Amino acid sequence: MGRDAQMSEITAGDTKLCKTTFNVLGICCPSEVSLIERLLQPLSGVERISVNVPSKTVTVLHDPSLIQPAQIVRALNQARLDASVRVVGQLKSGRKWPSPYTLASGVCLIIALFHYLYHPLRWVALGAIAVGILPIMQRSFLAIRNFMLDINVLMLIAVVGTIGLGDYLEGGTIVFLFTLAEWLESRSSDKARAEISSVMNLASQTAVIEESGEKISVKDVAINTVLSVKAGEVIPLDGIVVSGSSSVDESSLTGESLPVQKEVEANVWAGTMNLTGYLSVKTVALAEESTMARMAKLVEEAQSQRSSTEEFVQKFAKYYTPVIVLAAIAMTLAPLIDRSLGFRKWVYKALVVLVTACPCALVISTPVATACGLAHAAKTGLLIKGGRYLEALGKLKAIAFDKTGTLTEGIFRVVDVKFVESETIDEEKWLSWIASLESRSSHPMSVAIVSYCRQKGLEPSAEVKDFDILEGEGICGVVDNHKVYIGNVRLSNRLGWTEYVPDTWDIRGATVGYFGTEEKFVGAFSVADSSRPEAAEALDNLKAGSILLFSFFHIHPVNSLLKG
Repeated sequence: MGRDAQMSEITAGDTKLCKTTFNVLGICCPSEVSLIERLLQPLSGVERISVNVPSKTVTVLHDPSLIQPAQIVRALNQARLDASVRVVGQLKSGRKWPSPYTLASGVCLIIALFHYLYHPLRWVALGAIAVGILPIMQRSFLAIRNFMLDINVLMLIAVVGTIGLGDYLEGGTIVFLFTLAEWLESRSSDKARAEISSVMNLASQTAVIEESGEKISVKDVAINTVLSVKAGEVIPLDGIVVSGSSSVDESSLTGESLPVQKEVEANVWAGTMNLTGYLSVKTVALAEESTMARMAKLVEEAQSQRSSTEEFVQKFAKYYTPVIVLAAIAMTLAPLIDRSLGFRKWVYKALVVLVTACPCALVISTPVATACGLAHAAKTGLLIKGGRYLEALGKLKAIAFDKTGTLTEGIFRVVDVKFVESETIDEEKWLSWIASLESRSSHPMSVAIVSYCRQKGLEPSAEVKDFDILEGEGICGVVDNHKVYIGNVRLSNRLGWTEYVPDTWDIRGATVGYFGTEEKFVGAFSVADSSRPEAAEALDNLKAGSILLFSFFHIHPVNSLLKG
């Protein structure tokens, strides 16, 4: 099958089982699930079967010594399910255009519509039935052979009934519209699968070997290969930085908009963006085992986790279809019991019930919508475990937002710097000391503070000794033989600075940093972040849905955004 076929080995006791995934494009609705299970379960060596309707895939756990993937494909294709072994990274879609059967049926139907002008053309409607009904008959006989009632059986009964009534135009219309609807459903499922496939496309499909500069497919890159990743390029595979340093945008995986600084020996992931520097990355995983590949697999597996609504619809349809058939039979028999009822009229009504009460669209709608939702969320870095959890989002009563990079742009600017004793303090010297310490910090606000000081012509000092990060409080270090502290309100409280902060300072609605020495409070600065343009509208929509909104930092950003 080739090394790219989607297969994996699992050891169960002394037996090595193989999990193989198949594309089965003939799946049009969940009614085929039972059919596939009945086809494959009797086969020797098949241990477990999982059918994913939206992605049109079947995953089979089997013993390769007893049954090969080719034999499973043959069993599925005997039922005209258009099966093939799935290849990693390859999206196999259905027809872009309706089948020749559908097109021929449609042409015959259009011609038959002119029977009002020339009556013998009504017989052309039989041609519309004849050319389009073959796939319906094949699937119907297969379902009946497996003691199942599905949509194909309902349609076949309806068409036979219209022929019996001599209403050939109605029969041709049923065949054409049903085969056309199948194609439209197939296109909808293809879009859902394309959404899932697009998760894989977040990662680069090529990689550059550092030693030779050769560009090759990521599928051909072995583990421990050193790759070259320039600024602005997507990291192609999971790896470890062996040289260089850069900030990396990991929002495609984590949803966090703030870049992460990467140094030597730092881990980097496929699908993330190298922003500022050159990195040499030694790969630690193959393309099919990368973080992005596992993410796509999790999204696909999540679709098999049915929501409560989907489970209800499936159970409902299981009993609904036989009830509809019984109702149609009862309506057909009604004229035999009550002679006053017109036989033709009630048979016609029975056929209308069979056609209009078909549950196929109802059953397929939920899994397709769920598949699109899960895949779209994954593209934004949000991994949802399944349809049940996606459905639960509709019942939310409150949401707590992270402020930086979520409600705001994540781009800071210094709003103000205040000194307690501005007359006696050398402000330029202190700003230089602050810039010197902040230039050693990786905090997102540090860039804004250093930039502010440079705008005032003050460059950071290269002489910073004993630099230390105070966990949860701030930073400190020795500059020009003075130990300087910079931090948040927690640091201010610990060093006893808070009581010296003047009440007249209006520092609300921004992030505040305090600075000074261990013995003396010197001043404070405020750093603000711009709100995202779309944040206000999003929060307004949530508020309109009676959802309570909170911020992890403080309530002011949410309130100000809601006020516009």
